[in-house]
Amino acid sequence: MAHIYAIRQTLRTWSHDRGGALTIMALILVIPCAVWMALELGDAGTRNWLAQTTYLFFSAIAIVLTFRVARAAHVPARIRRSWLFFGAAFLASGLGNAIWLIYTKALH
Repeated sequence: MAHIYAIRQTLRTWSHDRGGALTIMALILVIPCAVWMALELGDAGTRNWLAQTTYLFFSAIAIVLTFRVARAAHVPARIRRSWLFFGAAFLASGLGNAIWLIYTKALH
C-alpha cells in the first residue's frame, strides 16, 4: 500500500508543475497508442498515419521538456549543455518526421 501512496504523491507533485503535467499527459496518451499498435487495430494506412502523427506529438513534448531542462538555472552548465544537444537532436528528428509526413501524406 505504501507504493500506491508514493505514486500518488509523485503524481500530485508532477501535476503542479507544467513539465510534470505535460509528462503525465504524454503518459496518458501513449497507452492507447501503444495498445492500438500492439493489437494492430485498423488497417495498415490508419496505423501508419497514427504512428507518424503521434511521433510528431511526442517529439514536440520531448523538445519542450529537454529545452526546459536546458534553461533550468539549478542544473549545472555542463548538464544543461548536454540537454541542449539532446533537444537539438529531438528537434532535428521531429522536423525530419514532419517533412516526411508532409511528403508522404500531403503530397502523394
